[in-house]
Formats: sequence, C-alpha cells, structure tokens
Amino acid sequence: MKWLLAFTLISFGSTAQIPDQVLRHWEELTANGGTWIADNSAYMNGSEKADAYGITWTYGVGKTSVIGRLFGLKDGKDFGTFWEFRVFYHPEQKKLMYHQYGWGAGLGIAEMKLIDDTRSEDVVTLMYPDGTSSKVKHENDTRADIQYAQSYEWKDGEWRKQRYYEWKKKVE
Repeated sequence: MKWLLAFTLISFGSTAQIPDQVLRHWEELTANGGTWIADNSAYMNGSEKADAYGITWTYGVGKTSVIGRLFGLKDGKDFGTFWEFRVFYHPEQKKLMYHQYGWGAGLGIAEMKLIDDTRSEDVVTLMYPDGTSSKVKHENDTRADIQYAQSYEWKDGEWRKQRYYEWKKKVE
C-alpha cells in the first residue's frame, strides 16, 4: 500500500507531460533568484506610489508550475504584494495557463501562448468582488535578461495599448 501511494504521488508530480518549451521558459524566469525589476516612473501619480515594480518567480512543487509575486518598490524598498500568480500546464487541455490573485480580492484566469523561444502572449480575464470583469492582453519578448512587455485593455470591442515595461533580471 505504501508503494502504491508513493507511486501515485510521484506520478502526479512528474514534469514528463509538460512541453520542453514551457520548461525552458520557466527555467529562464526562475534563474539567478528569479527576480525581475521594471521602472514605473512614467506611471507614478497621486494614487500610484511605486517608482518600480518587481516580480519574483519560484518553482512550485516538483517544478510542475511557477509561482510569481508582483510587488511595489519605493526608493528600492519592497512595500507590499499586489498580485500573486500560479503558472501551470493544464495536462488535459494541453494549454499553458495561469491564475492570479490580487489584494482587493481580484481573481484572474488566463491562457498563455509561447509563440517561440522569446515571445509569449496571454489574455487574462480579471474578475472583481462586485461582479464586474475586464480583459487584459500581454505581449512579452524576453531577450538577454530583459523582458519587453506591452499590455492592452479590451474596450469598446478593440484592444487598446496600456502600459509598456522593460523588466530587467536582477542578478543575485
């Protein structure tokens, strides 16, 4: 019985079903401590105090997912988490997906596509406690420890450009 339980646990924790391209993408995100920093000075205002944002990626159990934490920085100091992410490969649907959870009880569910070895795209549906929702698209291109990231908002039947960030890998 113990052997059967151990086999079952090991089988569910296997990365064998996850495509190599996904595993390479996760390896790049998590390498060297997995922290990426983006300047936010262009978007600071009375309600948005972060002069930069950071995101740290770590592996989930058995390297079958990656977990992200998006946080605000002011004068180089972390002042709190804004979003948490779980990126995973859905074995039945054969899709790369993520869930994100934010303060204020926001929930996001997305499908992510790896276009090639450097480019990815996702569309996330964000749902809020008051029952409303919105859609956001991200286009990313990661090269030489910099991720160029453009976001779009779905509004009036079309994608409208929003924020652009250059996320730079923090070397530890």
